[in-house]
Amino acid sequence: MMDLPGRDINTLLEKITNYDKDERYMATMDLGALLSRAGSGGPPVDTNTERRAAAAILGRLDDPSNDVQSVAVKTLSALFVRVGPGLAGDAAHKLSDSVTDASRPELRDVYAIGLRSLVKDVPEACGPAVCGAAVRALLRGLASDDDGMRAACCDVFTDILGRFGSCGDVAEAAGEIGDACLGIVRGEEG
Repeated sequence: MMDLPGRDINTLLEKITNYDKDERYMATMDLGALLSRAGSGGPPVDTNTERRAAAAILGRLDDPSNDVQSVAVKTLSALFVRVGPGLAGDAAHKLSDSVTDASRPELRDVYAIGLRSLVKDVPEACGPAVCGAAVRALLRGLASDDDGMRAACCDVFTDILGRFGSCGDVAEAAGEIGDACLGIVRGEEG
């Protein structure tokens, strides 16, 4: 990997949308490394730049290259450990809507892994923002007749309940979540 201190984050943000998949891959990977360093005592990244980086990385989840999508999901972890509630909520909204998007089932696993990573890695204080943004979309997914969507939503809810089960939005929807999951276990349609 290249030495990042001399590289400008703006250059990485430009390269992350390059037409060449190898450039996008390397820029995404380098951006993740830079964010990891900033989170572990390296040079800090300002909030505006962090938000632009998050948008760029989330945008790579839709990349035509599976390799770029994969490295983007891995990069999300480096980002999620350092975000605030606003950015965590934005990411949860995009990822949960993407998990429940019936028009893109081939990318559902990528989005579900990203959302599960978000739930696992965000600071505890971001729980209400994540749950507020994700619960309703995931409940719609549990009500779907698409088995893959329902399975992905169940997996994400398992993580949400384990980490943020007492969060207001989760607690309020507990009965609905339980009924939907029980219906799936029993083999009932959404």
